[in-house]
Amino acid sequence: MTLFQGTASTPSETAEAFGHMVSLFGAVGDYALGNPAGYGPRIGSLAAAIAQIGGCEPQECDTIHVAGTLHGIGALGNGGLRKSDALPPRAAMMERWNIPATGALICEHISGLPKDTADLVRWHAEAWDGTGYPDQLRWHGIPRAAQFLHIAEMFAEHDEPEDALVRIQESSGRIFSPGEVRTFVMWFHTFGGEIEPREFPFAALTPDATSITKVLTLLSEAIDAHNGTRGRADRIAQRSAATAALLKLNAHESGLLNACARLFGIGEMSSAELEWHRFDPLAGLGRELRATHANESAQIVGALPPFEELMPILRARGEWFDGTGLPDRLRSEKIPMPARILSVCIAHDALDEAHRTHIRDDRTTPLERMESAAGTQFDPVVVRAYTDALKAKA
Repeated sequence: MTLFQGTASTPSETAEAFGHMVSLFGAVGDYALGNPAGYGPRIGSLAAAIAQIGGCEPQECDTIHVAGTLHGIGALGNGGLRKSDALPPRAAMMERWNIPATGALICEHISGLPKDTADLVRWHAEAWDGTGYPDQLRWHGIPRAAQFLHIAEMFAEHDEPEDALVRIQESSGRIFSPGEVRTFVMWFHTFGGEIEPREFPFAALTPDATSITKVLTLLSEAIDAHNGTRGRADRIAQRSAATAALLKLNAHESGLLNACARLFGIGEMSSAELEWHRFDPLAGLGRELRATHANESAQIVGALPPFEELMPILRARGEWFDGTGLPDRLRSEKIPMPARILSVCIAHDALDEAHRTHIRDDRTTPLERMESAAGTQFDPVVVRAYTDALKAKA
């Protein structure tokens, strides 16, 4: 599959794969903010529909849709949300004001996005009277497209469309431009407040400017920043690849494994602590927590159809080789090989981190502890291959 192997036969396939990866980035950003699945695309679809009624050109509507999909990515690693910081409520709120600016910086690193995407992400929280953030723009200094995004976000925050209509109308001249509010009201009465899902504008992307691999790497780095585990995904991805090569996994399985190695940390984002901070990675007491995180990652990623193949791998990375793991008590060969490799790499990385920071006092090395769990928690064949891969690199 082109999405996981980095190749495509046609430009349209490349653009579609690139767009799916961008959509996943937006979905993880929404998850960091606590938004429901599909929140970003919903905002993007609505903002584009309002913009179309407002006379915006199709190209600008496409840009608005993409910016809506990515509006929350600045939440990843934000000081008011990441688990490594325990800020007082007011300080955390002030940190969250940086989310649009951080999101814009990430967009600037994804150069295949439509022109002006970063600006719309940066300014979608600005207010007509100058009390918005992060730059306190006011009046016509705020792009119309950014205003449409802000209106769409406020609309999506309400369960009842009529309540949202009242709130947005009351905000005219204060948070929103009176002209853009009138455009919104026109949309509301035309469509009855029903948001019609809009297909992601793949054709608006220029994927040759940024590789799919780079977007995946940027996303994994953002997840690590959020979890306070900088560099972890890259370490695990490299060690997974080396182990997979020794075990002669095919290109497709290796691509799936690489993606899972970079995305498994999503499930930890909602937890106050990392798994190995609460439980030894080889302890049976940690099974339920690992299964919860594994299932959470699988659900977030698998909600997007192009990533469904990753679900069984992400979900099974907490299973034990002897069948006593969770969530499905899979045993031996029933556990996908990429999941068996991933579980070994994640556990050893945690043990190694604990060993280097002197959290454990015993003299047993991380590899010795891994070998002692071969046949129970881990596939012995995978543990041997992993050990050989590490020794070959040493």
